[in-house]
Amino acid sequence: MSLLDLLFLKVPQAGTVIAAVRQWCAERGSDISDKDGRKAVAAAVVLAQSADGGGPDFIEALRAKMASAQPRAPTILVLEDEPFIALDMEQILQGGGFAVEVRASCLDAMAWLSSQTPSIAVLDFQLRDGDCTDVALLLQDRDIPIVFCSGADPGDIPATFRQPLWLPKPFQEGQFLDVVRQGLRIRNANVGENA
Repeated sequence: MSLLDLLFLKVPQAGTVIAAVRQWCAERGSDISDKDGRKAVAAAVVLAQSADGGGPDFIEALRAKMASAQPRAPTILVLEDEPFIALDMEQILQGGGFAVEVRASCLDAMAWLSSQTPSIAVLDFQLRDGDCTDVALLLQDRDIPIVFCSGADPGDIPATFRQPLWLPKPFQEGQFLDVVRQGLRIRNANVGENA
């Protein structure tokens, strides 16, 4: 579908579609003619042709349809107790297109993990409430790749962890994203083997 599909709509429907797509694009800082805008036009045309044909909640319906069509970003658990480092990690990961869950203590991370499973975890080994061995063991049991990001010596990490990735602090943004993507490739390879 494209902008030409608007020609096949009735004038009021086309006006509703254009207004809704422009609003949706403005909320995201995109344009009606870019890739996301074209996808929104296609979704809006389908909505306009549906039974309600573009009622008063058309923009809400478009938002819902576009949200369900978006691929879900991998969730990265960041366990870091230094607020500025955690914020830096969060911003880098979000800029890389990832969903991020930041936790500042082992206790908080374990509580979150009781109902959630990340795609990968970035762990500072030494935290204010102790080392993150229990968190890392739980993640390892779930086959979640682990990146230890620490200023400590890699030899401080217990040998019980199967080939964890290591990133020393301080790190460069590119290094950080590279090691996270490497962990995701490992996860995807493991999922493929178990399928």
